[in-house]
Amino acid sequence: MKKSYACENGKAIQTKRLGKTGISIIPDIKPYRSMITGEMITSRSKHREHLKQHGCIEVGNEAAQHFHAYDNLHEPLREKRHDVIRSQFADMSHRDFKQLIENSVKKARGY
Repeated sequence: MKKSYACENGKAIQTKRLGKTGISIIPDIKPYRSMITGEMITSRSKHREHLKQHGCIEVGNEAAQHFHAYDNLHEPLREKRHDVIRSQFADMSHRDFKQLIENSVKKARGY
């Protein structure tokens, strides 16, 4: 390890220790199976290319501003999903609906 010195009253005083200097090499990633397609990803470049190809992002330390593009991504699907749920409830008898609610409450309470 290298040491850092400063001159004080004509004497060399050690100020702090510096870490190892030199080149830091980051190893390549370990191969993994893609959750999107099932293919094997064997390098960082293939990983980046694969994410870009499928419109995905790597979640980690990025700023929250990157997520604003995804806020309304499923907005059309949300309304369609609500319509499907409404029609399913409309097709139920009052007895079936009441039973569904009772079962849901029991499940939520852990019965």
